[in-house]
Amino acid sequence: MIRVGAKRPRGIKGVKNPVYDGYKNIDATSGSNNKLVSPITKEVAYAKELSPLKGNLKVEIDGILYENFENAWQCQKVYREFGHCEKKNGRWVVTKKFLKWRKKWAKVKKGHRHMPGARKLKPIGAYWDGEIISYKDSREYYINLYRKCVENLPSIRIMTEMLENGENIMILGGDGPPLKFIPKGNKMSKEELAEHWSTFQDAWPEGAEVTPEFLAERREDINYPYGHEYVVANILYDKLNY
Repeated sequence: MIRVGAKRPRGIKGVKNPVYDGYKNIDATSGSNNKLVSPITKEVAYAKELSPLKGNLKVEIDGILYENFENAWQCQKVYREFGHCEKKNGRWVVTKKFLKWRKKWAKVKKGHRHMPGARKLKPIGAYWDGEIISYKDSREYYINLYRKCVENLPSIRIMTEMLENGENIMILGGDGPPLKFIPKGNKMSKEELAEHWSTFQDAWPEGAEVTPEFLAERREDINYPYGHEYVVANILYDKLNY
């Protein structure tokens, strides 16, 4: 069986990782220390390789090879403040400045959760298949690209073997349930952030069971982030059931 939960954020007191009896927590983030060992072949892998930020995951978009998956995702976001878009015939289109900026960042190997200067900005959308689309619509691109990058990695193979061997797994990540998007974003104080986390974690102290219905619900609801931990859980579910 598979569950997914929210990893405890650093620097926030009184918040713990979700726990469910009989399940092994596997941290799929850049800060993971989880060593995975195949119960069959004794092959070893590390869950950190699943991190879009530090997992050495390369991806090609529009013929451009990005050296870092997280940068690739962030580089598709379009910001007016950067001069990356303009209106033509009543609709937003990207500028040459955006296309040049995107190519520059494709070469950067160090992952960035936010592009420099973008942390407190809100993009008008994301650039995919030659047009600017909504945040919600861009999720499917993220899911499909990330899945292709990781579904055949050793860590996925080993976790599949663990599940087939009767073990239960809970995948942890920064966007897992119970987390909702924070209404005030980065303007929250540490105290407000702690209260926010505690409120939602009280409702989901054991994470959530992974089912097709739960994953579809989270994928469609833009009040919730849909991070890579959900995609990892979805891959494992599919390998176990199809």
